[in-house]
Amino acid sequence: MYKFLGNDNHISAPEDNILFQINPLATKWSEWVPYVLAHEYHHAVWGYNYFAVQRKTHMDLLTGLLIDGEADSFAKLLYPERQPTWINALTPAEEKEQWKRMQQYLDGNDGSVYERFFFGDLVTGTPGNTAYTIGYRIVQTYLKQHPSQTVLDLLDKDAQEILIECGYEP
Repeated sequence: MYKFLGNDNHISAPEDNILFQINPLATKWSEWVPYVLAHEYHHAVWGYNYFAVQRKTHMDLLTGLLIDGEADSFAKLLYPERQPTWINALTPAEEKEQWKRMQQYLDGNDGSVYERFFFGDLVTGTPGNTAYTIGYRIVQTYLKQHPSQTVLDLLDKDAQEILIECGYEP
């Protein structure tokens, strides 16, 4: 929730809570709480900046990839010892193949395509976590090529601009 105050459309800080589910049967779940909170906190800051400050409304697959790539990059800065499987879910050959398949959908916002690349799809042979892995790799490629930039600097950069400037190729 974002509040717009006064005649000048001043935007107050977001008042949303960060909610996530915990499976208490999962092993070592408590070790992941700080990482996941950092990841979700980045989403909250990104969302406030994107929707409320910049007043953007268009969400596409590429933006979705980079939102999670940036959130994981931020969380890994704080918790480098954490090795989330979802950012390394593809072999190099799978990454190359999935990136090729994904190209035609990058500027679209079809929910079924989003689900396919984020969560996997047996029918199309799309591995789970494809979007998380590729989004993280794009962000890391960008940051390596722009060492003066931080993951927080990316909050104001357009997704298409990040992709073009990094020249990502798996």
